Amino acid sequence: MSWPHPALASPWAPYDEIMSTAKAAPAEAAAALIRLADEADDAVAAEALWQSARLSLDALHDPRRALIPLRRLIDGHPASAARARRALAWIEAQGSMDRAEAALALPTADPAQVAAWVARWPDWPAARLRLAELRPEAAAALDDLTGDEILGWRALRAKGRALTAVGDLAGALASYEAAGDTTGAALARRRLWMQRAAWAAWGLVAALALLALPRARRWWPPPTAVSYLGPVALATLLMAMPMSPAFAPALISLAVGAVALIWLWGAGPPPRTSTGRWLTAAARGLAMAALAYAIVHHFELVEVLWHTLKYGPE
Repeated sequence: MSWPHPALASPWAPYDEIMSTAKAAPAEAAAALIRLADEADDAVAAEALWQSARLSLDALHDPRRALIPLRRLIDGHPASAARARRALAWIEAQGSMDRAEAALALPTADPAQVAAWVARWPDWPAARLRLAELRPEAAAALDDLTGDEILGWRALRAKGRALTAVGDLAGALASYEAAGDTTGAALARRRLWMQRAAWAAWGLVAALALLALPRARRWWPPPTAVSYLGPVALATLLMAMPMSPAFAPALISLAVGAVALIWLWGAGPPPRTSTGRWLTAAARGLAMAALAYAIVHHFELVEVLWHTLKYGPE
């Protein structure tokens, strides 16, 4: 057997020998390729550094280890600098994405920052799902994910939450049902029923007010009921608002609406028959109850009040 003369040996022979062991021992091969780059000619050294970086990324999943050969490529091998810079940009993006992924899970995630991440990585589903939670108007951007075999149910649930936030409860119910989320669907169905009941309540109040308006004749001085209930309502508001500032808008709206209805009814003549008085009292009581429910629903306090009645004040 004859051996080739050292002067005639291929300069790629050491490189080929190292690469033959890369699959079995990638860490050792990556280190050996960097050592080879110190001794080999320019072409071999550039390829050795590039393959060392690739082993660090693909086989060892260690981006930090790939930084050394990539920076050496940029500094000492201009012909390979472009691909090395692209690889460094990819590593930087992955590191940024890892930090962003941790920030996405925080309850205090900034919607503007999440929107910037979506703009930077438009194919990143986690950021798009989180943005839909933080900005309901972004739910439409999830349509292309709803048919995904893996992410589809998450996209449908996120879309359901987003549509709930903007008041589209029928759309939210459809999304939850498509996702197979029975709990979310039951909640959306209950809220949809409450929303329709609130619309009916507003319609009832408006209808009864319009029926009473043509009969109203004497607007001043205020009716006796207003003269009595007005100061009482004001005193109740002054006492209740400091104790429950979250309920203040609803309390003010309810007090103003109730006084306005009583004033409207008092400006007209009283019913002449006992049957008329009973029917009028029943209609006005129903209107007051409908007004109270409609206002409580408008300020999203129905579930809060139900929880308080069921479990008591905290």
